[in-house]
Amino acid sequence: MQRVLFCLFCLIYPFSPLSAATQTKEILINGALIKKIKQLKPDSSNAYQLEQLLGPAAACLPKSQESWVCQWKGSLASNRLENTLNVSFEAGMITEVRAIDKEGGTFK
Repeated sequence: MQRVLFCLFCLIYPFSPLSAATQTKEILINGALIKKIKQLKPDSSNAYQLEQLLGPAAACLPKSQESWVCQWKGSLASNRLENTLNVSFEAGMITEVRAIDKEGGTFK
């Protein structure tokens, strides 16, 4: 289902700097990762920079023509909210970062 949604996103929003690939490696979601992401200077290449840092997202969904939200998972086998990273973009710039680590702790 995620792959289908992601491909639909790519067809509807071909300008998205995120690739059509889906997440293949797990990431460690913690405060250090969130801090590193928040230190990125806001500009239109943030989506590309984040993909270089983390690899392709598990899923991306459009919020409007110019904005979307992408999710990376700490555990690819889980559909739970714990151990996920959600990043919102507007015209390629990071606008919001939300994460829940595997213990259920939240980061903004």
